[in-house]
Amino acid sequence: MFDKDITMREVAKMAGVSIATVSKYLDGIKVKDINKERIEKSIETLGYRRNEIARGLKTRKSYTIGVLVPSFKHVFFMEIISSLEDYLQARGYSAIICSYKESPEEEDKKLSFIANKMVDGIIVASTGKNNDKIEKISRQIPTVLIDRLPEGMELDSVSIDNFKAGYEAAKILIEKGHTNIGLISAAEVADTLRKRHEGFIQALKDNNIKINEKKIGYSNLNFSEAMTASQKILSEKDRPTALVVANYDMTIGAIMAINKLGLQIPEDISIVGFDNLELSKIIKPELTIIEQPVKVIGETAGRLILERAKKDPRTEIKHEVIQFNIHNGFSVKQLK
Repeated sequence: MFDKDITMREVAKMAGVSIATVSKYLDGIKVKDINKERIEKSIETLGYRRNEIARGLKTRKSYTIGVLVPSFKHVFFMEIISSLEDYLQARGYSAIICSYKESPEEEDKKLSFIANKMVDGIIVASTGKNNDKIEKISRQIPTVLIDRLPEGMELDSVSIDNFKAGYEAAKILIEKGHTNIGLISAAEVADTLRKRHEGFIQALKDNNIKINEKKIGYSNLNFSEAMTASQKILSEKDRPTALVVANYDMTIGAIMAINKLGLQIPEDISIVGFDNLELSKIIKPELTIIEQPVKVIGETAGRLILERAKKDPRTEIKHEVIQFNIHNGFSVKQLK
């Protein structure tokens, strides 16, 4: 139970540290581990709760970060939000989280909504259709881009190397002897998918594999469209021996299509998917996937936005490229 009458002075006294040290801890500034443990124990014992209204009036800050993502239906973004919220909360910040449902018009409205909430910073995975507005807002409110990085926007950002991820996904199959490889993509929908698409194509070119546009299916980042696109490709007489599927939702759609057609993984079709390590282990056989470390992405975005929100004197733009992981399952067959 929190007690509004408990003061920071009492927390400091019980912890055996100065009031300044308690204040630093509450502001997310690193303190000695032993002091951190004592402060946390004192806060829990005393039931201390900081008066955020008074804090905001004193500092002219809201201690709130706005977060705008494409959809709450995307597991990838929800996992990033979970990690980000934990990071912010541990440093005395909360989050206003919005979705624009993959609509540029809705993104424009939600950007205005968040900016008008007097947040200390904004984290956004953009459509790439409202760049002027994002840049205008960023001149007033610190802004960090995650995952989707529109061309020409010079803002702090966090992502994996999506071109390399697409390249490596194709390379996994090529090294197993596959040359008839299909792709399920959404290059026209998201910058992230476009780069993975380009990486896939480059891997084929580098290995002198003919690119067949009929083996490339386009989806709209959802299960049903990915299933339809996969079914079309896999129903062809000269169907691919392998598929790269460029994100989590489309990976599920592709597997649904494979099951509906009565094909077996990897006997009839090999597959390399993206994201969600836990799900890849549940599906039988266990999937080979390109895994984005969502926890690291969320924490990194949190660190960058708080650096800016705290008026960090640095002026250079930081593009944090997070290393992706390759999880080798059993969904890729070695061809003779």
